[in-house]
Amino acid sequence: MIRIGIPVRFIDGRYVVNANYIEALVKAHSEPVIIVPQHDLESLIPTLNGVLIPGGFDVDPKFYHDADLYCGPLHLETDQLDLALIKASLKANLEIFGICRGQQIINVALGGTLIQDIPTQVETQLDHNTSQVHGTLTKGHLIQVYPNSRLASLCPSEIEVNSYHHQAIKKLAEGLSVSALAEDGVIEAIEGHKIFAVQWHPERMISDPIFQGLFDDFITRCSL
Repeated sequence: MIRIGIPVRFIDGRYVVNANYIEALVKAHSEPVIIVPQHDLESLIPTLNGVLIPGGFDVDPKFYHDADLYCGPLHLETDQLDLALIKASLKANLEIFGICRGQQIINVALGGTLIQDIPTQVETQLDHNTSQVHGTLTKGHLIQVYPNSRLASLCPSEIEVNSYHHQAIKKLAEGLSVSALAEDGVIEAIEGHKIFAVQWHPERMISDPIFQGLFDDFITRCSL
C-alpha cells in the first residue's frame, strides 16, 4: 500500500486533519499517515511514498523575509512542521502534493514569496474567497491551464475551481513553474521536480472524476 504523510493543523488545542483529504487519499488506494510535530521525520520519511501538504492558516511572513501587514491567524508550530517536512521530503526524493496553503508554503520553502492579501495588494475584481463566503464546495472561478504542463494532462485547458484563499504566490521560487492562472493573473497551480500543487481545494470536489484524478495521479507517481 502506498503510504502518504499528511501533517496536522492545530485548531483550538487539537491536532486536526480534515476528513476530505483522508477520503480522497483512500479513494486513490493509498494509506494516509498522520504526522504530528513530535514525529521524528528522519525515521518517518523512509516509511512514506509521498507527502500531501494541506490547507490551513497563513504562513508567517518572517519565513519569506517580509513584515506581517495583512495576515490572519498564524501558527509557528504548523509552519515549522510543514517546512521541515517539505525539505525532508525533497531530500528523500518523495512526491509532494500541495493544496491551498500547501502550495504557498512549498513556494516559501524553496525561496519564493507570497502576496499577503489579494484584495489589498492585487488590482482585481475576482473574489478569491468566494467559495468560503457563499458556502459552496464547487463554485468559484475559472482558471486557465498551461499547455504541456502536468496539470494539462489531467484537466481541460479552462476549468472552474473552488476558491478559499486571500493569499497567493508572489515571487515564484526557483525550480518551480506555473501551470495555471486565474483570469487576474493570480497563480493557481505550480509544478516542479517531484512537486505538484494547486491553490484550490480538489479534495472538496472528488465527486467529479477530474478532481479525484489529481489524487489518483499523485498516488500513481508515488508508486513509480
